[in-house]
Parts: sequence; structure tokens; C-alpha cells
Amino acid sequence: MPSLAQKPVYFPLLDLYRAIAAGLVVLEHARHYLFVDYGEIESPNLVTKVFYFITQFGHEAVLLFFVLSGLVVGRIVVDQVSNETWSWRDYLFARLTRLWIVLIPAIILTGILDLTALQIASDSHFVHQGGFAHIQHHPLVDSLGVGAFVGNLVFLQTIFVPPFGSNGPLWSLAYEFWYYVLFAGVWVTAFSRAGLWSRVIGGLVGVLCLIIVNREILVLSGVWLLGVVAYLAWKRFPIRGIGAVVVLMGSLSATLACLVALRVAFFDSVGLPNWCGQYLLGAVFAVCVWASLEFRRKSLMMRLGEFFSRFSYSLYLVHLPVLSILIVPFISGNVDRMWPGMKSYGVYGAVVILLYLVSYLFFAATEKNTGKLRRWIKQRS
Repeated sequence: MPSLAQKPVYFPLLDLYRAIAAGLVVLEHARHYLFVDYGEIESPNLVTKVFYFITQFGHEAVLLFFVLSGLVVGRIVVDQVSNETWSWRDYLFARLTRLWIVLIPAIILTGILDLTALQIASDSHFVHQGGFAHIQHHPLVDSLGVGAFVGNLVFLQTIFVPPFGSNGPLWSLAYEFWYYVLFAGVWVTAFSRAGLWSRVIGGLVGVLCLIIVNREILVLSGVWLLGVVAYLAWKRFPIRGIGAVVVLMGSLSATLACLVALRVAFFDSVGLPNWCGQYLLGAVFAVCVWASLEFRRKSLMMRLGEFFSRFSYSLYLVHLPVLSILIVPFISGNVDRMWPGMKSYGVYGAVVILLYLVSYLFFAATEKNTGKLRRWIKQRS
């Protein structure tokens, strides 16, 4: 997910949250791919229960990403419109270079790994048959065509094309991109002082987005907007001192409670649709983010968060195709997955570490060079 871009203001806790959210996604996907489903275990012990519990928050982690993205990207729009420095060209240039420098190589890597998997796997393998691990529902060949490739490059996955190949996490990238554009269009139309023409363009962009996106994207757009609300609240109602500590601790506790409630289907049990729980999670986390903006001192934990958040976007976009090719020689279907035990936990840990190492190398070759790429393009434009 795109990182903070406005200096010198820096919010270290947000990087910590990003790092944790990315880790939760990786932990869930690795567990699904490597371990049998929890329901197949007849008498799970405490360690097994804890392991399966803490490795099931991947989807909720994406909702946390949405809130963070709403603040990070939304504040750029809000501040530039307020300062009368808004430019569609600059905004889209910044967003697209940030996204594409990782997305394009990630899609190419996905294609290479998936085509290799199809070559080395038997016809009965999950890469040919689909229906694997609650993640890879269809044969890889169904989503490796030119149309899917191009569609994912222009953020039309889940709208007109499926996420490319085994890279299921690409679904959320389409959501985020259209939130970037839709929010900018609405905000510029409503608050720009640059003149009628600027507002007309903003309105047209907003309408175009509403025509393109589907219902599922719109349903979660409010979660992304909660990040913008957190930033606006911080600008107008900054919270400091002991009050910030109290609000942060309380909202963190509420966020954890909502995560658990969503995972145990609490909202379903009381007759509420699942989106109510997702919005409640987004709201309490937005309060947490609001309070977190006041904490600037870098502790050891925050420095670790800063390090891991630097390549969280790369990690998010490459971990699943890498994980898929890793297990192809050993796991051909759901029945081949491991049962919980000390040896299998060790394998799981080694795989997760390897995913992080590969993602960091990918980051070093791509995401780390975003600034250089932007300068290179500007020098030639």
C-alpha cells in the first residue's frame, strides 16, 4: 500500500500499523496454503487453536489498509485543494508512478511463476483445477490471458476481469485506485477555488468513476473515507497529552474487539449484515489513527514498523504467487496440506521468512526506486 508522502510531517505509528496489517495478510495466506482447514482437526490443542486464530485476519487487515490509505492519500487532496496547489496531472502522476513501479513487475512475475507452475504440475494439480485453500478458486489458466493482464494494469480487476493469475490480493488494489480518483473528483468539485473549469473536471471524473466501479467497491468506499475523516478531525480537533494516550488505548482495544467479533461472526449472530461490522472496525480504527497522529517519537517498535512498512506494498503484491510456486512440487491439492505440529510450524515459519526476504529483494529493485523513477520521467517530459 502507498506510503506517506508529505514531509516533514511523519507519523511513525501509521507505519507500524501498515507493517502489522501486511503481516496479517501473509500469515493467513501462508496458513491456508500450507495447513489443513481448522474444521478437519478433531481435537485441537491450545497451541493449534491460538495458531489458527491469529492467522485468520487477512481480510480485516485489508480494511485497516483502506483506513490508512484514506488518510495518507486523502490528506494530499485535502491539503492541495485547501492551499490552491491542486493539479490533476501532478496527483495522477504521483499515484500512478507509486502504484505501477511495483504493480507492473509484480504482474509480470506472477505470470512467469504461474506459467512455470502450470508446466511442472500434473493435470490433477490445484493450479490446473482450482478450488484450493479458499483462495485459488479457479484454474490459473482462466486468469492468465492478455485481457486479465491489461485489465489488472489499469485497475479493472474485479470489475471487468479477475485478479491476474494466482495474485488474488490484486483485488484490493483496484478498490484503492478508484477510491483515489473518486474522492479527488468529489473533493475538487465541492471545495476547489480554482474556478468553474476545475470543478467541472472534478465532477466529470467523479461521475466516470461511479459509472465504472461496481457495487462491491462502492460498499467499502466509506471505510476508505473514514481515513480522510480521521485526518480532518486531527486538523480541527488535535488531541494531545494524556487524552491522546487514553483515546489511543481505548480505540486500540476496540479495534481488537471488532477484529475478534468479525472473525467469530458476532454480527451475523445478532442479525446484522457483515458490512456493519466492517464499518464499525473502520470507525474505531479511524479513531485510533486520529489519536496516533500525535505520537512522533520513534521507539524501537516504531523503527521496526518503519522498516517493514517500507516494503509492505511489495510484500502484499508478490507473496501469494511466490507462495504458490513454492508449494507446487509438494502440495497438489487440499488433502496434501500439513497437519499442525512442531515440524509443520517450523516449515510455516521458514516459508514466511522466505516470503519476506523475496519481497524485500523485490522492493529493493522496484519500490525503493520510486523517487528516481519520478525524477527520470520528469526530466524527459
